[in-house]
Amino acid sequence: MYKLFITVGAMLIASASYAAEITGNVDVDLSKKANNDIGAKTSIDIDVTQLGLGGVELEFGAEDGAALDLENWNLSTYASGVKIELGDDHNLIPEAAGDTTTLTTTTQKEALKLSLGNASVVAQFDNWENDLSDIDTVQGAYATDIAGINITTSFDYNLDTENTILGSEIDGVQVGELNFGGALTYDVDNEKWAYEGRADVYGFATYLNGDKDDSLQNIGSEYEYKIGSTTFTAGANYDLDNEEKSPTATMSFAF
Repeated sequence: MYKLFITVGAMLIASASYAAEITGNVDVDLSKKANNDIGAKTSIDIDVTQLGLGGVELEFGAEDGAALDLENWNLSTYASGVKIELGDDHNLIPEAAGDTTTLTTTTQKEALKLSLGNASVVAQFDNWENDLSDIDTVQGAYATDIAGINITTSFDYNLDTENTILGSEIDGVQVGELNFGGALTYDVDNEKWAYEGRADVYGFATYLNGDKDDSLQNIGSEYEYKIGSTTFTAGANYDLDNEEKSPTATMSFAF
């Protein structure tokens, strides 16, 4: 805890000196454990952001009394209209809305990202610390907006395995108060598709997912309610194959 106060104090001094913005939250997560017991986990997240022609974004986190650790970082600048970023959280393949997913995922690594307009390209380093010439994955994505509907298509090509993963994501399909969206991935070598459908309404976020082998695997929903700087979240995932329900609840205090 002493180290945590020292770290936060140093961040506050830095923010005053360089006009950086510091935000954070403390979360208490409740979830079902073995024998149907309910367990709790406390975590803290601190974000330090300084944006402009040259930007710095740092994400720190700690769980249950552990030392504060740098979880994600990003440096950015612009050259001739191209946004250049260097960091460790630049995946362009669609990611799941819930904790349980069937989407094909990729490993997060340090990467160089170039963005111009709606197009982005990412080159991931295989051995960041020892060999910057070793690029193992190249990703690309293009985003467009059609009548308020956001559509993004992407690919991931692994230079070592020569495998390609294709991705597509859609959001903003409005039907009355309902907002629909979803994501789809296709692993070319394994000839396997996977999907996740989403619907949001009145604070409820619901998802449904499956893949080629089992088209209906999980259904889940989460409700979020805010009071001032405190957010209460409760939800559950239901495994349709094992007929198992996994409830969760979180209290998040922002500062």
